[in-house]
Formats: sequence, C-alpha cells, structure tokens
Amino acid sequence: MKGDIRALLLHSHESPVAALKLALENHFIWTERARSFKEATLSLIGSNPLHLVFTDTDLPDGTWSDVLDLAAKASLPISVIVVSPVADIPLYIDVMERRAFDFITHSFTAAELAPILRCAVESVTSRRKKCMSLPEKGLNKGFRTERVLLKKA
Repeated sequence: MKGDIRALLLHSHESPVAALKLALENHFIWTERARSFKEATLSLIGSNPLHLVFTDTDLPDGTWSDVLDLAAKASLPISVIVVSPVADIPLYIDVMERRAFDFITHSFTAAELAPILRCAVESVTSRRKKCMSLPEKGLNKGFRTERVLLKKA
C-alpha cells in the first residue's frame, strides 16, 4: 500500500494500539494517535482529513457512533473501522448498519487485517477520486448538489 495513506488510531487505552500501529506500518500506512473524540476532531476536520480511522467502541468523551457522524461530515471520504474488545454480534450489526467500513476485535491477526486494509484503502481512495472529480459546486460527500433545468421542446 502507498505511504501516503494516513490512519488515526482512536483509543483511550494502549491495547490494541501498539499491535495495530505495527500492523499498519507494515503496510506502509502512516499512523496518528488520538485518545479522545475531541482529539480526533482535529484530525478529521479540515481540507485534508486522514483516510482511515480505527476507533474504540467507547471513548472518554464519545462513542464509535460519534466518530461515524464526524467522519460523515468530513470534507473528503473516510473509512471508519470499529475495534471492539470482544466479538459482539449486536454491536457488529449496529456498526455495519451505521455504515462503518468494518468491525474487528482486539484479537485480530495480521492475516485477518491485511484484506480489510486493502479493501478499506481501495474504497477510500476510489471515493476520494470521485469526490475530487466533481465540479466545485457539487463537492459534498461525492454527491452532486446542483439541479439541472430542462427546457420543454
């Protein structure tokens, strides 16, 4: 993967940050760390937000759902992956219904993470290219906002 992909590790505890950071760096993904939702806000707003976010389910000042809401407001698409301490099927369903990119547990392996990373990077870069190719007026989450007026013949 390209070294220009940037990921935010949003966890208030050290575990699984060290293993996740190493796994991402092994895929040439640059990482940044935030310990709270407020810290994450600084990395996700602005004209050049990070590409990927790996968020804990609960933060000192928010939840994974707050992170998804913030990512949805970003100036460019972001892929959010929720990292849970344990396998939790109802949580997994909630996460996927809210359109997070994926859901993993703290006990992930490098082999499990590799295809998730590949797909997340492909998805976010593709969505960003589509966004960047839109006219300035229509650049809003990849959707055209201008209306087309048709004349009756």
